[in-house]
Amino acid sequence: MLCNEEDMARPTPHKRQTPHPRVQTQTRSTQRPRVHTITHSSTRHTTSRQRSSEQEVPRTWKQSVSACRLAPSVARRHAASKRRPVNATYTVRRPRSDQRVSRQRPRPVPRSSTATRRSYTRTYRSQIRRHPVQRPVRPNNTLFIVVAIFIVGIALIINIGAHSAQPEAQEQVQSDDQDEMTDMSGVKQGAGDNSFPITDDVSFAVDSRDVYSNPYDWRNLEWNKYNNLAYEKDGKTLSREGIDVSQHNGEIDWNAVKKEGIDFAMVRVGARAKDADVIIEDSVLEQNLEGAKRNNIAVGAYFYSQATNADEARNEAEFVLSKLSGEELDYPIVFDFEPEKGDRAYTLSTEQRTDIAKAFCSTIKGAGYNSAIYSSSSDLTCLYNLDELAPYGFWLAEYNYKPTADIAFAVWQYTNQGTLKGIDGAVDLNIDLTPALQAGKGDNS
Repeated sequence: MLCNEEDMARPTPHKRQTPHPRVQTQTRSTQRPRVHTITHSSTRHTTSRQRSSEQEVPRTWKQSVSACRLAPSVARRHAASKRRPVNATYTVRRPRSDQRVSRQRPRPVPRSSTATRRSYTRTYRSQIRRHPVQRPVRPNNTLFIVVAIFIVGIALIINIGAHSAQPEAQEQVQSDDQDEMTDMSGVKQGAGDNSFPITDDVSFAVDSRDVYSNPYDWRNLEWNKYNNLAYEKDGKTLSREGIDVSQHNGEIDWNAVKKEGIDFAMVRVGARAKDADVIIEDSVLEQNLEGAKRNNIAVGAYFYSQATNADEARNEAEFVLSKLSGEELDYPIVFDFEPEKGDRAYTLSTEQRTDIAKAFCSTIKGAGYNSAIYSSSSDLTCLYNLDELAPYGFWLAEYNYKPTADIAFAVWQYTNQGTLKGIDGAVDLNIDLTPALQAGKGDNS
């Protein structure tokens, strides 16, 4: 069969002149770096084996766009055309490697608001029917209320009965107190609130047979309303609150001190030097004596000794008597003997210390005053013969919540860091237990 030139120029049916629809030709642009050019044919793609036998089937525009994953902007721009022109070239944006292409089916367009609301209402009602709301069961509080009212009623009845019996008890206590007051002789002045009255001569003396025993029950110690320590038994206060002062405490406002519930004050008369045979008078002795008495505070005295023998102790006692000049005192004149390491009286023996204390106290006693010995708990138990000093009595110093020495002492100095209005800085606080000791009201334990 002969062919003319037109036939020769005409392409054969089985050979395609259009490019493959899946072929992508990359083009670089300065404005869109990741944009690629795609050439598409309207014929259906066939494999190399089927190209010669199968007939080309045209594809619709939507199928072509779905196959090539056109960008939404491109799809909207060509939505009007129903068929894709042959050999049309368009651009798509290729997704990045770190971006995932969503292939989910797009959400349908919602219906009208009324239809949507009705649909939601039907769905909500169906859920209520399937899963009804279970409300919690409220407990029955009737029984609890009845029991509470019953308990409150019983408490009110008990309280009314206690109040009705209280006046009778108070009258009985007052009558007992009046009987005791009438039995007491020689009452000189009243002490602080609820404290034991002060008699003419307060003595610290104890029986020598009971000197190594504890006559007190420390469970009776209480803090009173002035925050001072007190000894109370059966609702009665068997103690007095006091302080000891010297020139180291400075000028004292005795009116303010009295309002702090202080009943007595031990005033220093003087002291002997620790390293020399010199006796020094306390610079505020007269001010303290006058201020305490003017504010109705009972007064006692003490002397800080450094005597090394009995003669020096007598000289110290005579010095005290000369400075007091017959001053009337309510409490004893106390021999304060507490030498420390390095003092001139530190190396004395037990017999020497006892003789020195006896010499001082006997001289004071001979002048008409009561006398006593002040020392720490350890010194009293280790450095003195207490049975020889029992007729004078003891003033114990131990900074603890209760004394630990088994000694029948009369006054306890329980702190040297007390604070009172009217005194600048710390002050020594004491509790006088002679009402419980000498009146026979202590507890033997």
